Amino acid sequence: MKTQRLLSVFLIVAIISGSLIIGWLIYNQRDEDAGVFPAGILEMPEAEFKFAIGGDGSKPDSVMSEPLGVDIADNGDIYVADTLNNRIKVFNKYGEFKLNFGDKNHVYLPSDLVIRDENVFVVDGKNSRIQIFELKGKFVKTFAGPEIGKKIGAWIPSAITISEMGDIYVTDVFFHRVIVFDNKGNIKRYFGLPGNGQGQLMYPNGIAVNDYGYVYVADSNNGRIQVFDEKGKFVNTLSINDQTQKIVMPRGIYLSRQGLLYVADTFMHRISVFDVDKDVVTDTITFGSRGTGNDQMNFPNDISIRNNVLVIADRANNRVLVYNIK
Repeated sequence: MKTQRLLSVFLIVAIISGSLIIGWLIYNQRDEDAGVFPAGILEMPEAEFKFAIGGDGSKPDSVMSEPLGVDIADNGDIYVADTLNNRIKVFNKYGEFKLNFGDKNHVYLPSDLVIRDENVFVVDGKNSRIQIFELKGKFVKTFAGPEIGKKIGAWIPSAITISEMGDIYVTDVFFHRVIVFDNKGNIKRYFGLPGNGQGQLMYPNGIAVNDYGYVYVADSNNGRIQVFDEKGKFVNTLSINDQTQKIVMPRGIYLSRQGLLYVADTFMHRISVFDVDKDVVTDTITFGSRGTGNDQMNFPNDISIRNNVLVIADRANNRVLVYNIK
């Protein structure tokens, strides 16, 4: 019971609070020269604010409490990990409420989700498992649960993505690593160790995989994005030297087919966009600032894009921001 309580406290600090205090201390001590290469300036597609869902409490069905994850279905529906309410909320493409699903028995402190093949994969962090639901909320099965700990040690999943090949990639904030599963839930490999050196991670969160199998990991408490090959071998670190554009605490990330990497930088309350379609990062730009206005954010935690619509889990404002990408 004591161990269970300690894991619960760790989970809340590491996932819900985003390891912000720990991250700030480590950020000011990390090695700035480890595998970092410079970036330039990009004219990125314009992000035009459309509307916000939740936040002001005016619509009871839209009330959220510290949403951490977000994704978009093929039909434009927006799925949100309503973390402190232990549920998933679904809105249509106009921001109108459709349904809730989940409870503490199925999703306890959900921290991320991803949609694939008419199913929603939900990171059930408190229970150390991945839960699968149908798009309409019917529970399907547990994909990977606590039994994983018997094979590779205790784990606390944080974020999830699925490659084009169907492999499921999950970041683990307990052992600071990435775990790769096949589509049946079998472990294929895992990589990463705690630390701030090349290939090491501290509280990794958002994760993305490109068509060539390269894995991009938000190495949150080291304030950087690290890149690994499909076998988990370290490739390089993405960063920029311009102090005004610097990544401080990357959380959710999204990689477009055009080679644009969108990063929710929670400490800076903004979205950073990198051109990573080449061997080195050549361009970057940012948008957003801290606040409660239409085009502002307060500790953004996740981001997703589908059909030129961009959505952001605006965690501390208890809402989701919706943009058009031009």
